[in-house]
Amino acid sequence: MRHGLLCALCATSVTRSMSLPACAARSYGEPSRHAMPAPFLGGDLEEPGVMEAALKARAPNKELIFLSVGDTRDHRRQYKDPALRTISLDFLLNLLANFGTLGIEHHLILTTKKLCKKVLQAKHCLYNCAWTSLWHDRTDDLQRWGLKEGDMFLMWAQQWRYIARAVEMGHRVLRSDTDVYFAEDPYPILSGPLFGQYAMVVQQDFGGPLGGRPSCGRAKQGGPGGSCGTHRGTSLLNIGLVYVRSSGSGGAF
Repeated sequence: MRHGLLCALCATSVTRSMSLPACAARSYGEPSRHAMPAPFLGGDLEEPGVMEAALKARAPNKELIFLSVGDTRDHRRQYKDPALRTISLDFLLNLLANFGTLGIEHHLILTTKKLCKKVLQAKHCLYNCAWTSLWHDRTDDLQRWGLKEGDMFLMWAQQWRYIARAVEMGHRVLRSDTDVYFAEDPYPILSGPLFGQYAMVVQQDFGGPLGGRPSCGRAKQGGPGGSCGTHRGTSLLNIGLVYVRSSGSGGAF
C-alpha cells in the first residue's frame, strides 16, 4: 500500500515538474467550451499511480475521450499495402484536428512508448498519450494468436481494461475509432433529454451476414427511446463509438 501511494505521488510529481516545450503551452491555452486538460508526459498504465495521474491531467471534468493507435500494418497479411505504414497515425491526427475545431481537448491516447515519445510528443507536440505492458509477458499466448507488442489488434483488447478502470473511478468515457468525423460537438446530444438517461450509448451494427439495415420505431411504453430492430443470436453492438456513463458509486451498472 505504501509503495503504491509513493509511486502515485511520484507520477504526479514528475508530471508537474518536468518542463514542456512552448508549443505545448500554446496548444493547451486555447479557449474551449469544455474544461481544458493539462498535458500528460506519458507512462505505462500498468504502473502504480500512472492511470490516476493520466485521468487527473486529461479528464479535468470527469469527461474523457479514449483513443488508441498502434501498428495497423498487420504482419500476418500476405499482401501489405504500403499506405498502411502511416494510415493509423493519419487517422488519429485528422480526428484530433477535428476535435480541436470543436474545442474538445480532453482525450487520452493508448499507443506504444515509441509512438508516444518519439512521434506524438517529439514531432507533433501532443502530450496526451500513454502506453501499457499488459499481457506482454504472455509470449506463448501472443505467439499462438499471431500477435506482437504494439499490434493494433492487441491494443484494441488492452484498451477496455483502462476504459473500465476510468468508469470505475467515476468518469464518463467516450471511446471512439479514429477513422470517424464529428460534424458537431456530441456532448449536448449525449447529455440531452434523449440520450442523457442511459448509462451506455452504442452504435448498432448491421449488414453482411447479420441482415440489412434495421428499421427504427418509437418505444411502445414510455420514454423517448425507441427500437432499431432485433436480430436473434447476435448482440449487434458496433464498438467503434461507445459512450459509457459511470453511476454515482462508480462503474457502469
